[in-house]
Amino acid sequence: EGDDSTVAQAIDWCVSKNVNIISLSLGGNASGFSIILGDAVEDAVENAYEAGIVVVAAAGNDGQNDDGDVSSPGIVDTVICVGGVDVNGNLWDGSSIGDNNGRIWPPMLPRNSPNEKPELVAPGHKVPVIMQGDSWGLSSGTSAATVYVTGAIALMFEAHPELKDGGTGMLDNLKQWIVDSSKKRTGQDAHDNHYGYGMLQMDALIDAAAPNS
Repeated sequence: EGDDSTVAQAIDWCVSKNVNIISLSLGGNASGFSIILGDAVEDAVENAYEAGIVVVAAAGNDGQNDDGDVSSPGIVDTVICVGGVDVNGNLWDGSSIGDNNGRIWPPMLPRNSPNEKPELVAPGHKVPVIMQGDSWGLSSGTSAATVYVTGAIALMFEAHPELKDGGTGMLDNLKQWIVDSSKKRTGQDAHDNHYGYGMLQMDALIDAAAPNS
């Protein structure tokens, strides 16, 4: 566990090192006063965006009976927020849902495409992970799903290295590439508060990011 200040400092450190991607398998409740007083972590991820750095964050593990939205900092428009599904592509029952219609408290304006939350889903149920003592186990949570998306974006940069210097324009395009490349559920033709714009498709994302695609 850690506090907002520690997480914000870690994000700022990554920005100072000019990294390409920041992966945040963590989250907390958004403050109702952050729109007025500011929030250290949310401010830090906004600074990362301005530096041209991709930020990927977990949607949260509050499930259907949560506070009605994804966790912070995944709640920030410029962040790619990731929910979780099981091996069959069904929503993991702990994955937090998005609230994209706006509300009075905590104050939030309606979100528009391609920034509706979560942006996409990835495997988040019984995911094989390395554990202490040279062993491995199965873990469930949107933290695990987040890493899949981070890895896919890293592969995108490997395939198209010129994108690393694309600045905020590239980051905005990346959101649209996610919309275009994610696999929709049967009958889905728009954003879904549970599944986002669809399930991560690594090959399709890399293809969508190709020049003149």
